[in-house]
Amino acid sequence: MVTIYAVNSKHKLSYTFYRKAIKKIPGSEISRLQKYHHPQDRNNSLLGLLLSQKLNEDYLKQPVEISRDDKNRPYISNPYQFGGDFNISHSNFWVICSITKDGKVGVDIEKRLRTDLSISKEFMSNEELKQFNKLVPKDQQDIFYKLWTLKESFVKATGEGIKYPMKNITFDIPLLLKNKICVKSNYRQFLDWGFENYYLGSDYQVSLCSNNRFFPSRIKIVLQQSLID
Repeated sequence: MVTIYAVNSKHKLSYTFYRKAIKKIPGSEISRLQKYHHPQDRNNSLLGLLLSQKLNEDYLKQPVEISRDDKNRPYISNPYQFGGDFNISHSNFWVICSITKDGKVGVDIEKRLRTDLSISKEFMSNEELKQFNKLVPKDQQDIFYKLWTLKESFVKATGEGIKYPMKNITFDIPLLLKNKICVKSNYRQFLDWGFENYYLGSDYQVSLCSNNRFFPSRIKIVLQQSLID
């Protein structure tokens, strides 16, 4: 079973919260936090670490150690026999974490803004672009964020990262308009992966990818304070 949790980061974190939070994360992550210039990015990163650590400890019923691999992707290094996975994403005032006890998982969230749709050609396949260009503007905005987050969730789940050519993945846009997800790519590597779309409020698009196909029906919200209690 895959689950997704979210914490809102709109309100400024207090000094007391920071003091307690810093004691819960590795020293290497503290150094990473200090490199952020924008306070909101620093807050989101901190909340993502706290959320992932709490969820993993709740799942495993024991303390965990989180490290990073050579692609900078966080993972549980202790207990080393853990066969599951987790992934973090944040956008604007929301931070989310998806976790599974079995398999791999990737998650992505984006705030839905009016955006320059010309960048679609940077990540959409030729077939997707043909279908996309036939859509009315309202549907183009909707599909843009669904495709972007779906593809991001895939490269995060596989660990490929942004170097992966996203044009290699083709989704069926007419079906996506009906909230049905179908990967049209013939590559064998996609056969093991499942996808799902979610909305967080009316302004945020969330996509999930995992080779554990037991997906949740909704995103669970947690409070900031619960991450340090």
